[in-house]
Amino acid sequence: MANSGDKTDKILIFGASGYLGKYMVRASTCMGHPTYAYVRPIGIGTASDPWKHLLLQEFESMNVTVVQGGLEDEEKLKSVLRISNSSRSSEPSVKWHHKGMLIRCKTRASRPYPTRANLSSLGFARVRARIRVPTAFLLIIYVKTRFIPSEYGNEVDRVSRLPPYEALLENKRVIRRAIEAAKIPFTIVCENWDEVTVYGSGEVKVVLNFEEDVAIYTVKVTTDTRAANRVVTCRSVRNIASQLDLITWWEERVGRTLKRVHIPDEEIVKMAEALPFPDNIPVAIIHSIFIKGDKMSFDLMEDDL
Repeated sequence: MANSGDKTDKILIFGASGYLGKYMVRASTCMGHPTYAYVRPIGIGTASDPWKHLLLQEFESMNVTVVQGGLEDEEKLKSVLRISNSSRSSEPSVKWHHKGMLIRCKTRASRPYPTRANLSSLGFARVRARIRVPTAFLLIIYVKTRFIPSEYGNEVDRVSRLPPYEALLENKRVIRRAIEAAKIPFTIVCENWDEVTVYGSGEVKVVLNFEEDVAIYTVKVTTDTRAANRVVTCRSVRNIASQLDLITWWEERVGRTLKRVHIPDEEIVKMAEALPFPDNIPVAIIHSIFIKGDKMSFDLMEDDL
Protein backbone atom coordinates (compact mmCIF):
# COMPACT_ATOMS: atom_id res chain seq x y z
CA MET A 1 0.00 0.00 0.00
CA ALA A 2 1.22 3.48 -0.77
CA ASN A 3 1.30 6.44 1.59
CA SER A 4 3.10 4.41 4.25
CA GLY A 5 4.20 7.32 6.43
CA ASP A 6 7.35 7.75 8.49
CA LYS A 7 9.46 4.64 9.10
CA THR A 8 10.57 6.08 12.43
CA ASP A 9 7.05 5.64 13.84
CA LYS A 10 7.16 3.29 16.81
CA ILE A 11 5.29 -0.01 16.78
CA LEU A 12 4.22 -1.73 20.01
CA ILE A 13 3.12 -5.36 19.61
CA PHE A 14 1.15 -7.25 22.26
CA GLY A 15 1.33 -11.05 22.10
CA ALA A 16 4.58 -10.70 20.16
CA SER A 17 5.80 -14.23 20.93
CA GLY A 18 2.59 -15.83 19.67
CA TYR A 19 1.87 -17.60 16.41
CA LEU A 20 1.22 -14.46 14.34
CA GLY A 21 2.93 -11.98 16.64
CA LYS A 22 6.45 -13.09 15.77
CA TYR A 23 5.76 -12.44 12.09
CA MET A 24 4.60 -8.92 12.95
CA VAL A 25 7.78 -8.23 14.92
CA ARG A 26 9.91 -9.33 11.97
CA ALA A 27 7.82 -7.34 9.49
CA SER A 28 7.99 -4.20 11.65
CA THR A 29 11.77 -4.33 12.05
CA CYS A 30 12.29 -5.10 8.36
CA MET A 31 10.38 -1.91 7.55
CA GLY A 32 12.64 0.11 9.82
CA HIS A 33 10.22 0.82 12.67
CA PRO A 34 11.52 1.05 16.26
CA THR A 35 9.71 -2.02 17.61
CA TYR A 36 8.54 -2.93 21.12
CA ALA A 37 7.40 -6.48 21.98
CA TYR A 38 5.15 -7.14 24.99
CA VAL A 39 5.22 -10.85 25.89
CA ARG A 40 4.06 -13.08 28.73
CA PRO A 41 6.80 -13.71 31.32
CA ILE A 42 8.94 -16.79 30.76
CA GLY A 43 7.89 -19.50 33.20
CA ILE A 44 4.10 -18.99 32.91
CA GLY A 45 2.41 -21.98 31.29
CA THR A 46 3.83 -22.89 27.89
CA ALA A 47 5.97 -19.76 27.99
CA SER A 48 8.67 -21.81 29.77
CA ASP A 49 9.44 -23.75 26.59
CA PRO A 50 13.02 -23.34 25.30
CA TRP A 51 11.79 -22.04 21.94
CA LYS A 52 10.56 -18.87 23.60
CA HIS A 53 14.03 -18.10 24.99
CA LEU A 54 15.40 -18.46 21.46
CA LEU A 55 12.64 -16.28 20.02
CA LEU A 56 13.29 -13.49 22.53
CA GLN A 57 17.00 -13.71 21.77
CA GLU A 58 16.13 -13.31 18.09
CA PHE A 59 14.04 -10.23 18.90
CA GLU A 60 16.85 -8.68 20.93
CA SER A 61 19.34 -9.37 18.13
CA MET A 62 17.05 -7.30 15.87
CA ASN A 63 17.17 -4.41 18.40
CA VAL A 64 13.58 -5.05 19.47
CA THR A 65 12.75 -3.75 22.96
CA VAL A 66 11.27 -6.78 24.76
CA VAL A 67 9.05 -6.28 27.83
CA GLN A 68 7.75 -9.29 29.77
CA GLY A 69 4.40 -8.89 31.53
CA GLY A 70 0.79 -10.01 31.72
CA LEU A 71 -2.38 -8.27 30.58
CA GLU A 72 -3.52 -8.11 34.20
CA ASP A 73 -0.35 -6.23 35.23
CA GLU A 74 -1.55 -2.62 35.13
CA GLU A 75 1.74 -1.06 36.21
CA LYS A 76 3.75 -3.06 33.66
CA LEU A 77 1.30 -2.09 30.92
CA LYS A 78 1.59 1.57 31.87
CA SER A 79 5.36 1.23 31.93
CA VAL A 80 5.66 -0.15 28.41
CA LEU A 81 3.16 2.38 27.11
CA ARG A 82 5.20 5.20 28.65
CA ILE A 83 8.39 3.80 27.10
CA SER A 84 6.91 3.67 23.62
CA ASN A 85 5.16 7.03 24.11
CA SER A 86 8.29 8.79 25.31
CA SER A 87 6.85 12.34 25.27
CA ARG A 88 3.77 11.36 27.24
CA SER A 89 3.77 13.31 30.51
CA SER A 90 0.22 13.00 31.88
CA GLU A 91 -2.04 9.99 32.31
CA PRO A 92 -5.57 9.79 30.92
CA SER A 93 -8.63 9.94 33.13
CA VAL A 94 -10.43 6.65 32.60
CA LYS A 95 -13.89 5.37 33.50
CA TRP A 96 -14.73 1.66 33.34
CA HIS A 97 -17.87 -0.42 33.06
CA HIS A 98 -18.17 -2.99 35.87
CA LYS A 99 -17.61 -5.86 33.41
CA GLY A 100 -14.44 -4.36 32.06
CA MET A 101 -15.86 -2.58 29.04
CA LEU A 102 -14.39 0.81 28.31
CA ILE A 103 -17.00 3.55 28.68
CA ARG A 104 -15.05 6.76 28.39
CA CYS A 105 -11.52 8.08 28.52
CA LYS A 106 -10.28 11.66 28.61
CA THR A 107 -6.95 12.62 27.10
CA ARG A 108 -5.22 15.75 25.90
CA ALA A 109 -5.69 15.36 22.19
CA SER A 110 -3.14 18.04 21.36
CA ARG A 111 -0.24 16.21 23.02
CA PRO A 112 2.10 14.32 20.63
CA TYR A 113 2.02 10.51 20.63
CA PRO A 114 5.09 9.12 18.87
CA THR A 115 3.86 5.52 18.99
CA ARG A 116 2.18 4.98 15.65
CA ALA A 117 0.12 1.96 16.62
CA ASN A 118 -0.34 -0.93 18.97
CA LEU A 119 -0.67 -4.28 17.24
CA SER A 120 -2.40 -7.02 19.19
CA SER A 121 -1.96 -10.63 18.07
CA LEU A 122 -3.48 -12.24 21.16
CA GLY A 123 -5.09 -15.65 20.70
CA PHE A 124 -8.58 -17.00 21.46
CA ALA A 125 -8.18 -17.22 25.25
CA ARG A 126 -6.53 -13.82 25.49
CA VAL A 127 -9.35 -12.17 23.54
CA ARG A 128 -11.72 -13.27 26.31
CA ALA A 129 -9.24 -12.06 28.92
CA ARG A 130 -9.15 -8.60 27.34
CA ILE A 131 -12.87 -8.25 27.98
CA ARG A 132 -12.75 -9.54 31.57
CA VAL A 133 -9.71 -7.56 32.69
CA PRO A 134 -10.18 -3.75 32.67
CA THR A 135 -6.45 -3.02 32.77
CA ALA A 136 -6.01 -4.72 29.41
CA PHE A 137 -7.82 -1.81 27.78
CA LEU A 138 -4.96 0.48 28.75
CA LEU A 139 -3.35 -0.57 25.48
CA ILE A 140 -6.11 1.14 23.49
CA ILE A 141 -6.43 4.15 25.81
CA TYR A 142 -2.86 5.30 25.31
CA VAL A 143 -2.91 4.92 21.54
CA LYS A 144 -3.89 8.09 19.74
CA THR A 145 -2.53 7.34 16.28
CA ARG A 146 -3.68 3.81 15.39
CA PHE A 147 -4.79 0.65 17.19
CA ILE A 148 -4.82 -2.70 15.37
CA PRO A 149 -6.87 -5.18 17.44
CA SER A 150 -6.37 -8.94 17.35
CA GLU A 151 -8.55 -10.20 14.52
CA TYR A 152 -6.78 -11.47 11.38
CA GLY A 153 -9.71 -13.77 10.60
CA ASN A 154 -13.34 -13.48 9.58
CA GLU A 155 -15.03 -10.13 9.05
CA VAL A 156 -16.97 -10.51 12.29
CA ASP A 157 -19.66 -7.93 11.49
CA ARG A 158 -20.67 -9.76 8.31
CA VAL A 159 -20.94 -13.41 9.43
CA SER A 160 -22.76 -15.50 12.06
CA ARG A 161 -21.96 -19.15 12.62
CA LEU A 162 -22.06 -22.21 14.95
CA PRO A 163 -22.27 -21.33 18.68
CA PRO A 164 -18.62 -22.06 19.68
CA TYR A 165 -17.25 -19.85 16.91
CA GLU A 166 -20.06 -17.31 17.24
CA ALA A 167 -19.10 -16.76 20.89
CA LEU A 168 -15.57 -15.88 19.79
CA LEU A 169 -16.87 -13.60 17.03
CA GLU A 170 -19.13 -11.81 19.53
CA ASN A 171 -16.15 -11.12 21.80
CA LYS A 172 -14.40 -9.45 18.89
CA ARG A 173 -17.52 -7.44 18.05
CA VAL A 174 -17.63 -6.16 21.63
CA ILE A 175 -14.02 -4.99 21.32
CA ARG A 176 -14.81 -3.28 18.00
CA ARG A 177 -17.76 -1.42 19.53
CA ALA A 178 -15.65 -0.32 22.51
CA ILE A 179 -12.96 1.06 20.20
CA GLU A 180 -15.54 2.91 18.12
CA ALA A 181 -17.36 4.30 21.18
CA ALA A 182 -14.10 5.64 22.62
CA LYS A 183 -13.24 7.20 19.23
CA ILE A 184 -9.87 5.45 19.20
CA PRO A 185 -8.21 5.45 15.74
CA PHE A 186 -8.10 1.88 14.44
CA THR A 187 -7.57 -0.40 11.47
CA ILE A 188 -8.83 -4.00 11.36
CA VAL A 189 -7.11 -6.59 9.16
CA CYS A 190 -9.14 -9.58 7.89
CA GLU A 191 -7.41 -12.58 6.33
CA ASN A 192 -7.60 -16.36 6.31
CA TRP A 193 -6.10 -19.66 6.71
CA ASP A 194 -1.04 -33.45 4.48
CA GLU A 195 -3.16 -36.13 4.56
CA VAL A 196 -5.84 -34.78 2.42
CA THR A 197 -9.00 -34.11 4.42
CA VAL A 198 -11.84 -32.49 2.51
CA TYR A 199 -14.44 -30.61 4.52
CA GLY A 200 -17.87 -30.86 2.95
CA SER A 201 -17.88 -30.91 -0.85
CA GLY A 202 -14.49 -29.22 -1.12
CA GLU A 203 -15.88 -26.88 -3.76
CA VAL A 204 -16.35 -23.78 -1.58
CA LYS A 205 -13.97 -20.94 -2.44
CA VAL A 206 -11.83 -19.64 0.43
CA VAL A 207 -9.05 -17.09 0.87
CA LEU A 208 -5.64 -18.47 1.88
CA ASN A 209 -2.84 -16.10 2.95
CA PHE A 210 0.74 -16.50 4.13
CA GLU A 211 1.33 -15.38 7.71
CA GLU A 212 4.25 -13.24 6.52
CA ASP A 213 1.98 -11.38 4.10
CA VAL A 214 -0.65 -10.74 6.77
CA ALA A 215 2.03 -9.42 9.13
CA ILE A 216 3.45 -7.08 6.47
CA TYR A 217 0.00 -5.70 5.59
CA THR A 218 -0.78 -5.22 9.28
CA VAL A 219 2.36 -3.15 9.84
CA LYS A 220 1.78 -1.19 6.63
CA VAL A 221 -1.75 -0.11 7.58
CA THR A 222 -0.51 1.44 10.82
CA THR A 223 1.04 4.29 8.85
CA ASP A 224 -1.37 4.46 5.89
CA THR A 225 -3.82 7.33 6.27
CA ARG A 226 -6.29 5.64 3.92
CA ALA A 227 -6.71 2.78 6.39
CA ALA A 228 -7.72 4.96 9.35
CA ASN A 229 -10.93 3.67 10.97
CA ARG A 230 -11.35 1.09 8.23
CA VAL A 231 -11.48 -2.68 7.79
CA VAL A 232 -8.74 -3.92 5.44
CA THR A 233 -9.59 -7.24 3.79
CA CYS A 234 -6.71 -9.36 2.50
CA ARG A 235 -8.35 -11.00 -0.50
CA SER A 236 -5.91 -11.23 -3.36
CA VAL A 237 -7.46 -12.86 -6.43
CA ARG A 238 -4.53 -15.28 -6.62
CA ASN A 239 -5.20 -16.40 -3.04
CA ILE A 240 -8.78 -17.50 -3.73
CA ALA A 241 -9.20 -21.24 -4.22
CA SER A 242 -11.27 -24.22 -3.14
CA GLN A 243 -9.94 -27.27 -1.34
CA LEU A 244 -10.33 -29.29 -4.52
CA ASP A 245 -8.36 -26.65 -6.46
CA LEU A 246 -5.47 -26.95 -4.01
CA ILE A 247 -5.54 -30.74 -4.02
CA THR A 248 -5.57 -30.84 -7.82
CA TRP A 249 -2.65 -28.40 -8.06
CA TRP A 250 -0.67 -30.45 -5.56
CA GLU A 251 -1.44 -33.70 -7.40
CA GLU A 252 -0.15 -32.14 -10.61
CA ARG A 253 2.98 -31.00 -8.77
CA VAL A 254 3.84 -34.40 -7.23
CA GLY A 255 2.63 -36.41 -10.22
CA ARG A 256 0.26 -38.73 -8.36
CA THR A 257 -3.32 -38.91 -7.09
CA LEU A 258 -3.84 -38.31 -3.37
CA LYS A 259 -6.38 -40.12 -1.23
CA ARG A 260 -9.21 -37.79 -0.24
CA VAL A 261 -11.07 -38.27 3.03
CA HIS A 262 -14.36 -36.37 3.01
CA ILE A 263 -15.97 -35.14 6.23
CA PRO A 264 -19.63 -34.26 5.54
CA ASP A 265 -21.20 -30.99 6.63
CA GLU A 266 -23.48 -32.80 9.10
CA GLU A 267 -20.52 -34.52 10.78
CA ILE A 268 -18.71 -31.23 11.32
CA VAL A 269 -21.83 -29.71 12.91
CA LYS A 270 -22.14 -32.73 15.24
CA MET A 271 -18.48 -32.41 16.24
CA ALA A 272 -18.92 -28.72 17.04
CA GLU A 273 -21.92 -29.55 19.23
CA ALA A 274 -20.31 -32.52 20.99
CA LEU A 275 -16.79 -31.26 21.73
CA PRO A 276 -16.22 -29.19 24.89
CA PHE A 277 -15.07 -25.57 24.77
CA PRO A 278 -12.51 -24.54 23.53
CA ASP A 279 -11.91 -27.72 21.49
CA ASN A 280 -15.05 -27.00 19.48
CA ILE A 281 -13.82 -23.61 18.26
CA PRO A 282 -11.49 -24.88 15.48
CA VAL A 283 -14.28 -27.18 14.24
CA ALA A 284 -16.73 -24.27 14.11
CA ILE A 285 -14.15 -22.16 12.25
CA ILE A 286 -13.67 -24.95 9.69
CA HIS A 287 -17.45 -25.03 9.21
CA SER A 288 -17.53 -21.26 8.71
CA ILE A 289 -14.70 -21.19 6.18
CA PHE A 290 -14.93 -24.43 4.21
CA ILE A 291 -18.65 -25.26 4.43
CA LYS A 292 -20.38 -21.88 4.52
CA GLY A 293 -17.68 -20.03 2.58
CA ASP A 294 -17.68 -16.99 4.87
CA LYS A 295 -14.41 -15.69 3.43
CA MET A 296 -16.14 -15.15 0.10
CA SER A 297 -19.75 -14.75 1.28
CA PHE A 298 -19.84 -10.98 0.77
CA ASP A 299 -18.82 -8.69 -2.07
CA LEU A 300 -16.26 -5.96 -1.57
CA MET A 301 -17.73 -2.53 -2.20
CA GLU A 302 -16.03 0.49 -3.78
CA ASP A 303 -15.12 1.90 -0.37
CA ASP A 304 -13.64 -1.39 0.90
CA LEU A 305 -9.86 -1.69 1.16
